[in-house]
Formats: sequence, C-alpha cells, structure tokens
Amino acid sequence: MIPGNTRYSPVAFAAALFLASTAPAASILTPYNVVVSGNFTDANTDVGGGLAVGGVAAMNGFSIADALDGESLTAFPGPNGTTGTAFIAAGGATGEASIFNGNWYFSGTDSTFYNNGTGNAVSSNPVTFSTAFQQFTSVSTQLSNDSTTKGDSCTASGNVTTCTVSASGLNIINVADSVVASGQALNINGVSSTSWVIINVSGATGTLSGDIEINGAGNNGDNSPGGAQDVLFNFDQATAITLGGSSMGSVLAPDAAVTGDGGQFVGSLVAASFTAGASGGTEFHNFTFQGTTFAPEPAPLACVGAGLIALALIRRRRQG
Repeated sequence: MIPGNTRYSPVAFAAALFLASTAPAASILTPYNVVVSGNFTDANTDVGGGLAVGGVAAMNGFSIADALDGESLTAFPGPNGTTGTAFIAAGGATGEASIFNGNWYFSGTDSTFYNNGTGNAVSSNPVTFSTAFQQFTSVSTQLSNDSTTKGDSCTASGNVTTCTVSASGLNIINVADSVVASGQALNINGVSSTSWVIINVSGATGTLSGDIEINGAGNNGDNSPGGAQDVLFNFDQATAITLGGSSMGSVLAPDAAVTGDGGQFVGSLVAASFTAGASGGTEFHNFTFQGTTFAPEPAPLACVGAGLIALALIRRRRQG
C-alpha cells in the first residue's frame, strides 16, 4: 500500500539499492552521491556523499563524504555483512584525496590518501558493479517505457520550458534533450514532499544545463531547495552527457560517459564514467534521490555481493 490507502498494480519498474541494512535514511536509488561503473576523474573539488567507482578513481586535492546530509553510515554496504563503506575504487585510487566519514576500499596502495575521520580500510569490495549496472540499465529502460504520464504539463516560451507537477505521487515528464540543453532553462514547479518526479530525456548525446529551477529556486549548493531530492533525470538512450553550470536533480544514465564542465551538481549521479571537463572539476552536493514518501513494500529480486538488493517499485495506477 502507498500512503493515502490507494491500491496500485505490481511492478512497473525496478530500482537498484546499495544496501546492507534497512536504514531509514537510505535512498531509493543508492546511498552514494556518485556511482560509476568505469573510471572517475576529477580534481580540486569534492563529492559530499559516498563515492563508488568500478574502475580507477583519479583525484587531486579531493574530499569524499564530508557532507553526508543526515545519512547513516549503515546505509552503505560493507564486506562480509558489515556496513559503512562510503568510498569504493575497485580499480585503484590515484592522486590526493581525503575521506571524512566511513570506511573505504580500493585495490592497491596510494600514499596520498588521507583518513580525516574514524573509518578504516576494508579488505574486499562489497559491490559487484557489473550486476549492479545491469539492474540500473533495466531500471532506466523501464522508466522510459512507463506509460504513466501524470503531471507532465509543460509549456515552452522562448528558451524557457516550465513543467508543473500536478499529481500527488508519481509524476512522469517526457522531454527531448533540447529542453535541457545548454542555453535552455527548465523550471519545475509544484514539487513537494508528496510528489516524486521522473523526467525522461530522449537522445543519444545529452546535456544537463545549469539553468534549472525547482519551485522557483536555483542551485545554491548545500542550501539548494529540498525538492532537488525528489527529481530524477533519466537518460536511458544517452552514451555521452555533459553536465554544465550548476545542475539540480539526480541523473540516471548507466550507459553514458559523463563530462562535468565545472560548476556544481546537486543530486545523485549514476553513469558509466565521469571526467572533469575543460572548465575544471565538478563539485557534487549530496542530495541523493529519495522519494521516501512513496517507498514501496520491498520485493527482493536479486542480491549482489554483500550489499546490492534489487527491489520492485510499483506502478502508481489506481485499481477499481
């Protein structure tokens, strides 16, 4: 049952969760601020939350998990049934980086990695990235094919598109990449603690502009509007995405090589890889995608390593 005592039909799409416990602060998508299946390259900035890298994490002057935003470390997986691994670099870590909360795993050694918290190194990787990203890809595809189109009232005026969320519950908005491209502005109104917004963006090459406002407010780093946790951009077709300026809202792009062209990113990022662009590194603020008002009754589909659980989310379609 969903709050409001409305019945809905089962399984419209699945969401991958990196969980080793049922911690209430865990995100519906992942507790990590950034998850990439391949390499992650950034410099002179930070990931405010957890960072999970399937390849090599190449960083310089970098900080990790210095702003967990109320998350419990028990939301993060750990090897052998433990929890709390907030940083994973399965292919190794290079450069200079500091971790401020939680444990860490990376293969090999790195003399310029600093522990600024109370965590410890763990001996094995708690996440099987290949299986995790199969789940993420399935989620992205099913979201893009979902026929539910509540709250998708959008109007365009010049270079500004305004979408108004009208449904309490799930809202799905389908847009072309041109709507969120550089030089365009996207305003999302009506987002609240009782609404959850999926924006399906079509196109093989994507751009997420910094000109995004949620309920009339733009990106202000750690003080961004709370609605940033309730908006998810789904790029199911994209193989390359540029994050420009200061973007808000999480991004699910499991097959995309993402370039961060400077600025600030407010939300969760799931991608194939991440590389800093010519304008410098991207600063990641820890507004992980939540939708906690609509957390479903869990229906486990598979377990990955010690921590990955695939849950079936349920379609919000009234019965009877």
